[in-house]
Amino acid sequence: MDKRQVDAPETTSELLSLEYLDTCVADLVQIYVIDQWEVQDEPEHLRTICDLILHPSPFTQQRLTLYQQILARGHVRVRQQPAHLELRLSGLVKQQNDHWVVKNPIYRAIFTPAWVAQSLQDLSPPHPSHPLQQATIIGTTPSRYAWIALVIISTLISGSLGGLRAPGVLQPWELMSSHSR
Repeated sequence: MDKRQVDAPETTSELLSLEYLDTCVADLVQIYVIDQWEVQDEPEHLRTICDLILHPSPFTQQRLTLYQQILARGHVRVRQQPAHLELRLSGLVKQQNDHWVVKNPIYRAIFTPAWVAQSLQDLSPPHPSHPLQQATIIGTTPSRYAWIALVIISTLISGSLGGLRAPGVLQPWELMSSHSR
């Protein structure tokens, strides 16, 4: 962890200056709150917010997109819609007049546009190019035995048993296959 050090003031008036105090507080917040927040978050406050905003629901993507808009524009008009309400319940935003705004600068520094973009990308399903990827996306992750069965069945269907044939092992499927012809 990078521990920066602010030059010590030379006079009492410099010590009490608001600029010096602002610099000290900003450095302390950066070092002890924002940098490596996942490791330093005790008690778990920021992780709780992270978990709430990323919590799977039908509105997770809308919730993240809404927060992304708030970051980009500074505010978004309050609507009584599920994504808006879930974002508010996460504690990440607050209502200011009739707009949602980021609740505080620490949240803005941790839950950045890059964080939102990565979170949205993580939500996007991969583009299936293979039946096993399609099955995984649908939620039926194939087991090792399903994979073996798929290989055997596709081999039988294609008729290319040459290199894989072990005497007696595939005979029942070969018999079934020959009866259906």
